[in-house]
Amino acid sequence: MPGRITTFKKVLSAGRGKLPDFRTGTKAIFHYETLKPLVNVDKEGFPDARDCYESIDNTRKPYPDGYGKPLELSIDNTRKPYPDGYGKPLELVFGKKFQLPVFENCLQTMLVDEISQFDIAASELYPYPSVSQKLRDISKDAIHPGSETHHHTHCAATANFTYVYV
Repeated sequence: MPGRITTFKKVLSAGRGKLPDFRTGTKAIFHYETLKPLVNVDKEGFPDARDCYESIDNTRKPYPDGYGKPLELSIDNTRKPYPDGYGKPLELVFGKKFQLPVFENCLQTMLVDEISQFDIAASELYPYPSVSQKLRDISKDAIHPGSETHHHTHCAATANFTYVYV
């Protein structure tokens, strides 16, 4: 019996060319934004409308239930500077041991210049908070060189990318 599907892909803007050969050593450089659904996806499924997700860009909008509770700013975006994001595209080298292998799997389905949304089950993202914190620490260190923090690994998610062979 096959396992439960935990990742759904929606292409928002088609890429170009053929699917690249993501062999070991291929480097993908890409931007991504992390959104959190405002609904219980176990009961309702992933929402189609972007307004049904938390993000840095909609922090002033009320929750769908009308209570107007402000949204948390703990969501990541590589296009936003620290503390709201990382301020630069991320680089992922295929074949390395990443703390979130689901992101490498997502990138392997993408064409060059493609923009896609991946709805990923929470069970695939349990290490995400610690990975996100490490990436924010790296971004913070770049802005405030005197406040160096210790970090050892990188990880990333998806939106659009360019690839090169190393």
